[in-house]
Amino acid sequence: MLTALALLVLASSYFDEYSGAIVLGGIGLTFFIVYATDTVERWWALIPGGVLVTLAGMTIAADRFGEFQTAGFFFLGLALTFLLVALLARMNWAYWPALALGIMGFLGIASLLEFANYIWAAALILGGAMLLYRYFTRRA
Repeated sequence: MLTALALLVLASSYFDEYSGAIVLGGIGLTFFIVYATDTVERWWALIPGGVLVTLAGMTIAADRFGEFQTAGFFFLGLALTFLLVALLARMNWAYWPALALGIMGFLGIASLLEFANYIWAAALILGGAMLLYRYFTRRA
């Protein structure tokens, strides 16, 4: 463990631009190693590992896309984390946060596109129409 920490510090000193990503990704990698030692009992290690690797990717994405345009990538990374928990650890409850975070991530990335404003408006109108339809059909 100390050797890995020394390698992280050494790598971050040579690659100064990516030092945050190297440190966060390295810590996340250790959680994946913890999961690999006992995949049945240590399924929980997938969550901090996935979050830290996502944050490592975010530090690189913030340089490439701008700090305020990376929210969609963040939520997609978290969705992938919970999808890993659902698939690898066979935890069915993890599909629900993966779905919700995936939708939020898609909306975050779609907001970068020009036509996203029209999609969002159409989704709100369709959702309202569906609520009105359900309300009036149940009363009849």
